[in-house]
Amino acid sequence: MPVAALNPLPCDDIALDEDKESNFGIELPDDEGDEPAHSKSVKTKVSPDSPTYPWPTKAHFLTALLFNSPRLPFSNPQQKAILNWAKELGACNIPSLYALKQHQEQVKKIVGDPTEKIISLFGNIFYINNMAKAISKASDQQLNQSIYKSNKYFPEDGGNRMSQVFHGEKMLHEQPSPPAVHVDGNIYYVDELLQDSSGGYFIPEHCFLALTRVALGSSEGRADTKELFALGCAAE
Repeated sequence: MPVAALNPLPCDDIALDEDKESNFGIELPDDEGDEPAHSKSVKTKVSPDSPTYPWPTKAHFLTALLFNSPRLPFSNPQQKAILNWAKELGACNIPSLYALKQHQEQVKKIVGDPTEKIISLFGNIFYINNMAKAISKASDQQLNQSIYKSNKYFPEDGGNRMSQVFHGEKMLHEQPSPPAVHVDGNIYYVDELLQDSSGGYFIPEHCFLALTRVALGSSEGRADTKELFALGCAAE
């Protein structure tokens, strides 16, 4: 069998710049091109009463949530490709990558960035969260009425349905209960002796929310009203 030299087909060499992130041949618009068109939406102030605050729209919030996933990092070319893909499919209110980055900086200014970069003597890089700032931010959230109303402080008996983590039986029985509850201007503590309206004595161990008809096992009570109940043992 004759042997012939294999001559590669002529082709243009593609120079790869290691300092730049490859887009794998996908032609995507630059971020700078989006700036004038989206400068108005970026500068628009978002009302604290908005359900998506501090993001201007639900599309901004969901996209930022996806692109900032700690376990699923996206490169800039991948983010551009996803946004262009959504636009080509006709999705509405798709933010540009420039607008997303600008709003991300605004969010950092509002809530703060407690993460600090530390470089050791051996050149190792660590990221440390400032616990004092994290606790302070959590306290600020408690004082924010728009956030306070949406927080869940008690497990909830959902009856036959379970769609949220606070519906689980584990949260009711295995997680520590809040130490006290505030009802009609009075504070009641768990694991302390109480007297109920019928004159009996009761030691509450866990507090939970439930519809009246679900907690009592009857059809009475409004279908949309949740009340606070206590789970414990009677004292004789």
